[in-house]
Amino acid sequence: MNLLKASNEAAFTAIYNRYWDKLFSIASHTLGSAQEAEEVVHDVFLKLWRLRTTDPSIDNLPAYLATAVKYTVLNRLRANGRRKQLLEGWPAADTADNPMETSLREKELMDELALTIQQLPARCQFVFRLSREQQYSAKEIARELGVSVSTVDAHLGKALRTLRLHFHKLLFLFFLFA
Repeated sequence: MNLLKASNEAAFTAIYNRYWDKLFSIASHTLGSAQEAEEVVHDVFLKLWRLRTTDPSIDNLPAYLATAVKYTVLNRLRANGRRKQLLEGWPAADTADNPMETSLREKELMDELALTIQQLPARCQFVFRLSREQQYSAKEIARELGVSVSTVDAHLGKALRTLRLHFHKLLFLFFLFA
């Protein structure tokens, strides 16, 4: 562990090789997707490398890794649930028989989401991306940015209000002109 904290890449590689299979097994069992499980495990190891010198909970490495995988998987499931809710809320008029059109609408929705996120103020956008794309907790974001958790919550609240308002308008216009 001391070698890892000293930024020894060989130590990190040894830890990665030792724990990767077990963490992957845990993540894939819960997620049911090898690709998502692989992403989760890579995210956990990336976070381990980033926080190797600052996070005191890393002293108990097996417990830290297991907990990190658990919460990353839970955050991923929550994010997938939100994504699914957004997609289910997207008007599906006569697209059930046309998977190509459904796929196109999903892509349009995701493009619109990305565009709306890009229009957020820089700090708000960065906090939102850490939270939703990297599955960081508010506490982790606050620690990384050197701000309070309430500041992080304020940025997330602003981002979510902006997205909610934008998509309500978008859905209203769709139904108005459909």
